[in-house]
Amino acid sequence: MRLKAAVAVVVLACVSVLLGAYGLSAIAAETQTDYNFPPVIQKLVEKFNLDPAKVDEVLQQDRKEREAKRQAMIEERLDQAVKQGRITEKQKEAILAKRKEMQEKFAALRNLSPEERREALKQLRDEMEKWAKENGIDTKWLLMGKGRGFGPRGFCGFGFKGGPYGRIM
Repeated sequence: MRLKAAVAVVVLACVSVLLGAYGLSAIAAETQTDYNFPPVIQKLVEKFNLDPAKVDEVLQQDRKEREAKRQAMIEERLDQAVKQGRITEKQKEAILAKRKEMQEKFAALRNLSPEERREALKQLRDEMEKWAKENGIDTKWLLMGKGRGFGPRGFCGFGFKGGPYGRIM
């Protein structure tokens, strides 16, 4: 009889521990954030006990500022090209619209696996080349980065580097 009581107590204790652990993991999962910082930023957050939400806010603000500067630079280059007669105003507007469309498509690729993303990028590159050819636009006007584009290094236009903070895929 004592053996059955002891077994019952042990089983009850094990069930209680498992339920407690499950409850704690559920609470931890709810409070855990989805910040995916680069390792160096993660180390700074931990070392200086920074609020990840505020760090993310600063990074997002910085990213938006850099995007705005890049967009202004691109528009300035396109304006110069129009003034020099290298492209028309209509082509400039089409390029800006296509860039915006492609940026939205790139954002959707961030959740794909590397293999899926590589294939999707290849399809987007082909789509862009076809669009540029149909509209009589040289692809250099679509990819105005510093030495990146359709060349041997692959497709890296529009500022897309594979992650929310510019990390390489």
